[in-house]
Amino acid sequence: MNRRLVVSSIAKLDLASIFDAIADHNLTAAERLLAKIETSCLMLVAQPFVGPAFSERFPGLRFRVVGKYVVFYRVFDDSVWIQRVLHSARDATRLL
Repeated sequence: MNRRLVVSSIAKLDLASIFDAIADHNLTAAERLLAKIETSCLMLVAQPFVGPAFSERFPGLRFRVVGKYVVFYRVFDDSVWIQRVLHSARDATRLL
């Protein structure tokens, strides 16, 4: 099955914020991290169930850890929807 990757508006803002915060100190590191997150997200299209379920409070929500960041996503028949990308120290339950 061919799924497509969909990134929510808030996840795009998350990624921009992550990039800006890191790029202030090291542009190359920011570019590398975003590339790593993007690669991980694209891998989810091929293997969407690789990430475990997040919590019973959020049915269908899965996650994938990329360094210090966590990609929260949902799998649909035709797509993998990236809901949020958060630093692992943040309170994901409150932010989701």
